[in-house]
Amino acid sequence: EDEHHIEILQENLEEEMGHYDEETLRECENAGIPRESIEGVPHRQLFTELIDFVETSLQRSYSKFIPSYICEKLNDATEYATSQGRLGLLAALYFGSELIVPQIYSSILQGLRNSMQITNADAKFLLLHIDMDADHALALREIIMENCRTKADRLTLVNCANRLLDGRVAFYDSLVRYTSLDPMIHGRESAVRAHYD
Repeated sequence: EDEHHIEILQENLEEEMGHYDEETLRECENAGIPRESIEGVPHRQLFTELIDFVETSLQRSYSKFIPSYICEKLNDATEYATSQGRLGLLAALYFGSELIVPQIYSSILQGLRNSMQITNADAKFLLLHIDMDADHALALREIIMENCRTKADRLTLVNCANRLLDGRVAFYDSLVRYTSLDPMIHGRESAVRAHYD
């Protein structure tokens, strides 16, 4: 209802859809990310391009074969938050995404850089979110504060945030367990250990 809050959310949405200001595009170009590779390209597509790059580099395909149970708890938490209306949606956007994504994606990016040759252009999805979501979180905090004036509202936000963060943890734990079953990964680890033994 607040026009300033609507403006914040609209800017967030526009960036998710690949619409950036000129300063951001120049910063990306300076970092080795061609503007034509991100301008007007939705972040969902950038994510798909990153997955394709990683799978091609590893000569392995995971995304099409990951069992549904890996995402089950996170999907349930997101569905629950959505059912709680405005407060649940804010919890999902702020606590479940913008606030934590820069740290999570920074770790993922470091892992990729340690394990393969990946350029800034290849990692543009991660780099954009590491930079932008930190700014988004600061802006969204104002909206959160304005929407948790009562104890009931705060409890709803905390409950949704707790479920969402538990869902994130369950997702990554399940993903690690799933990939640990991959014999190719174990083969590479054994080869590395044998090399240094």
